[in-house]
Amino acid sequence: MVEGKRREEQWEEVEAPSLPSLKIFEENESIVAIYVQTRHGTTNFGKQKFHEMKGQDGSLFTLPGSFDINVKLKTVEPGTRVRITYLGQEEMKGSNGKTLFTEEGTAKTVKRFRILIPKGVSRREPEETEDSDIPF
Repeated sequence: MVEGKRREEQWEEVEAPSLPSLKIFEENESIVAIYVQTRHGTTNFGKQKFHEMKGQDGSLFTLPGSFDINVKLKTVEPGTRVRITYLGQEEMKGSNGKTLFTEEGTAKTVKRFRILIPKGVSRREPEETEDSDIPF
């Protein structure tokens, strides 16, 4: 039994890393962070993108994807410093300028963000918009 215990002492348990906290914006709130990467996940709403950021204090956090932020971050290189401001929700308009509605009769909305990067920083070529990025 002593031999078995010594063998057990030679091992240590591997812990799962904790997930970065989820950042939910208030309207007109801004953050400055380093864009780390975009990962894909599945939620109750289906497939979704999550954007991992490193805050000014060094802590990691995740921004849930939305059409606007997904499309804009496609052109930002990982490792780039970004300033992101949540502008609020806006009703979606069709090509005729009229508000789009859901089957339930409520107006479709999209979350709008302003994303700034330092001048002169290189950007990625925008990729084709994926179906999962389109909010309807």
